Amino acid sequence: LKIGIISDSMANFRAAYDKDVASGALPSNGVQILADNLDGVFSGGKDEGRAMAQIIHAIAPDADLVFYAAGTAFTFFKAVEALRAQKVDIIVDDVSFTRALENAPLLNSSIHSAVRSGITYVAAAGNDRPSLPVYGHAASADGGGNHYRGGNRNSGTHQRPHH
Repeated sequence: LKIGIISDSMANFRAAYDKDVASGALPSNGVQILADNLDGVFSGGKDEGRAMAQIIHAIAPDADLVFYAAGTAFTFFKAVEALRAQKVDIIVDDVSFTRALENAPLLNSSIHSAVRSGITYVAAAGNDRPSLPVYGHAASADGGGNHYRGGNRNSGTHQRPHH
């Protein structure tokens, strides 16, 4: 299993990344980093991608992990294409764009092509996109049992999940 991760950065805090590899929080062979904050792709990275990789590694310890930083619609497009070229089985992202996606047909086409080719695509999408359509199940717990479905997380627009 090969999982691609798109986020702000992976090893911007290199000492912490190395410690996570040494401690087993990340794979012993590390994460294959195709583009990172260190490459100037995205400024101000907080290694959110590393946090995602830690969770993925805990759930699927034998998976190969591949990372690409994205901070704009164009670098997001490049990330999807690069991960497709790496023949990943799954792509996950935590990149939050608002109206930018409405004007990003190249990115949207790339994501649709990835899904059509058999890649499972999991996106952070419902919490901060009140006016954009959300495809699939995109809800996250707020710690109090509420799941946000559309609406702005900070606006108080939410509803309990229907079971």
